[in-house]
Amino acid sequence: MPALRRPRAAALALVVAGLGLSGAIAGGYQAHGLVEVTAGPPRWQASTTLEVPSSTVAAVSPTSLGPPDVATAPFSAFFDGVLRVRAVEPGALGVGTAFVVGDGHWALTNEHVVADASRIELETWDGRSAGTATHVGTAPGGQDLALLRLDDGLQPALRLRTERPASSEPVVTAGYPAGRWLTREAGEVQGRARSGGNIVLVTDLACEPGCSGSPVFDTQARVVGVIVGGTSIGQTLAIPIEDASALLRANHVLH
Repeated sequence: MPALRRPRAAALALVVAGLGLSGAIAGGYQAHGLVEVTAGPPRWQASTTLEVPSSTVAAVSPTSLGPPDVATAPFSAFFDGVLRVRAVEPGALGVGTAFVVGDGHWALTNEHVVADASRIELETWDGRSAGTATHVGTAPGGQDLALLRLDDGLQPALRLRTERPASSEPVVTAGYPAGRWLTREAGEVQGRARSGGNIVLVTDLACEPGCSGSPVFDTQARVVGVIVGGTSIGQTLAIPIEDASALLRANHVLH
């Protein structure tokens, strides 16, 4: 049974594919302000490339993903909308996370999860196939976001929140570390950072390979961000969900 992991206080260098964070942010970002982040050598991306047979995926009940302490009741209806991504590449298989938006025929993930995929396969938390998807769009302005069109509509779609969360606001994420079972984790927003002209949310959620594209929820089960990278001990960045609005409107997902 996957455990509900708690926030960590430690700080490490953050790495975000396409955002280029250096150790400077880890040592001294301002929890209630903005810092400019600069390029640095990557440790790893929050997606990973490995083969994870479906037969090894643990089939767990959504109610077993943690104690009822952070909006558990609203979340129970949304686990089918958080998908495991299997990005089939030449000679490899990348894994990540996506979540359903709009009318149930669309999903958001990170561009680096699916950029090189010749085929995109989706699965639900219990290992059931959710069909395939087509990569139809990328967010403007250098944001690491990709829009997928699902071959089969999948309900429920997740609700999106238009305003950015405040510092110290509690949040929850759900995703597929290493492409395995769905894992839920509670934390909080610690501040914001600027990279390449784009604002990202800084959180104390843990992030491992396979978590790229995971939704970040507020306590009303509304998506406020999309995880793009971080560390396994609790320093993670998320793209604010409102930065996906242009991409969603251009493809008539939002009106």
